[in-house]
Amino acid sequence: MSETGKRLVMLRAERGWDQTALAERSGVSISTISRFETGKKEPTLEQLMALGRAFGVTINMINPTINPANFDKFVVDSMAAQQPKFAIPDARPGRIPLFIQNTAGLLGEFALPDAMRSETDCPPWLANVPGAFAIQIPDMHMSPRFRAGETIFIHPKAPVRKFDDVIVLWDQIEGETPLVYAGQYLDVAEAEFSADFDDSPKRVEPAYILKQFGQTLELKIPTVEAKIMKIVGVLLP
Repeated sequence: MSETGKRLVMLRAERGWDQTALAERSGVSISTISRFETGKKEPTLEQLMALGRAFGVTINMINPTINPANFDKFVVDSMAAQQPKFAIPDARPGRIPLFIQNTAGLLGEFALPDAMRSETDCPPWLANVPGAFAIQIPDMHMSPRFRAGETIFIHPKAPVRKFDDVIVLWDQIEGETPLVYAGQYLDVAEAEFSADFDDSPKRVEPAYILKQFGQTLELKIPTVEAKIMKIVGVLLP
């Protein structure tokens, strides 16, 4: 049994819960909890946060190997491998989906609707990467880092490190196309977010910190609601 598994068993025992009770409170399936407790699998960041909310503890109380020194790497490694919901690798060989960036919002955010999707040639090393896609920039929203008419290539599995150029897909509303933010990755840190209702307390949770292209303010996006992906190349117009 792993240390995480031992902690889960201990926390359940302290509350008198069985695996079914924990599954109901956390939204993590019973079979997955069983695999955590037997050491066959380690929880992802989203699963740790769901379990932490159920128990009312911080995630390092469940996985004690997480600490301030390695939290940044743990979060990025957990999230970087996830694929965007709309980037299905169904393009022809040697080609990947191409989205046309639509008009940016007040904070530089934009969406990538399927209605503005086609295909484009890509670098050979990106052709067989599941979930890889490209974005064409029609305006000066990302200036001066990227210019209108350029195409940027996104690798959903490439490790993200500090100061890398990235996009972050913020899945704020379930079932709708995520908003996209582009910028330079700076850090993962705890941040305060406004509550959904006026009489509810503000929440504090880990967030990606971005220096946005074409914006002066740093942006904070909750990691549990977002996917971060590395910009790995640019095609000049």
